[in-house]
Amino acid sequence: MANVTVIGKNSNLAQFLAKKPETADWLFLSHEDVKTREAEIRASDVVINFAVHPDVVAKGEVTPETDLDSQIAEMLADTPAHFIMASSRKVYGEHPEQPEITVESALSPEDPYGAAKKQIEENVAARMPADRLTVLRLTNIVGWNHKDLSQKGFAGHVFNELCTKGGMVELEYDPDCLRDFLPQEKFCEVMIALAEDPKSGTFNLGSNRPLMIGTLVTAWAKGYGDEGMMLIDRQQERYPDVYLRSDEIYAQTGVEALSEDELINTLRADGQALREWHSPPHSGHDEIEVWGMR
Repeated sequence: MANVTVIGKNSNLAQFLAKKPETADWLFLSHEDVKTREAEIRASDVVINFAVHPDVVAKGEVTPETDLDSQIAEMLADTPAHFIMASSRKVYGEHPEQPEITVESALSPEDPYGAAKKQIEENVAARMPADRLTVLRLTNIVGWNHKDLSQKGFAGHVFNELCTKGGMVELEYDPDCLRDFLPQEKFCEVMIALAEDPKSGTFNLGSNRPLMIGTLVTAWAKGYGDEGMMLIDRQQERYPDVYLRSDEIYAQTGVEALSEDELINTLRADGQALREWHSPPHSGHDEIEVWGMR
């Protein structure tokens, strides 16, 4: 069994993983532990980072102080450890030439966060041996955390809408727009497989099953209640279709991608669990651990 360390223990992604029995022996640390627990990190077989500095997220500022991934890469470079970096689909931009994005697609970030992640990928590649580095360009990882409404992003918006508006979601997106959302259960399955048998290289990690946003939201809403509804503003500008081609990561890990029916059923189950819990919304941490936003 691999000796695995996860940085960013306050993130939703790390907390999704921490609930799995397969990760009971993994070490989960915060960004603050990186400097104080260097010996343990260097002794790991695999290190995964889900933490990111707030200036990287909000301003796209990449400096030696804000680039935690490069700090970790430098720490591991002379060890046998394998480093798994969590990057983002944002490196491709919101308006790619083709809606289906592969790892060979052009990197054209259109916001500060995407530009920062692109720069950090390059920084890490310059510091970490290629045969011990995995870069995962993640799609939206979704799923209720089964404790509160702390998620941000699109899924967090939908969950909060369902709880505050009696099972109704006001959708400002074009419902026919194709997007790629990966349920947390499948994300965890892939990450556990990678930790046990790391694969070097750069990979997209999405569901590999793009669905219309309207279909995704309807699944959550129907799970929340049989009368779940969407209110759609048809005057909204048409959003472009964007989704990740992720065949390679599933082939490399041996994990089977979800079918469309399985994906929808998983989303409906999240909506049902949310209904059974039902709590007022409040702010909290995002999918990644943003320092100072817990």
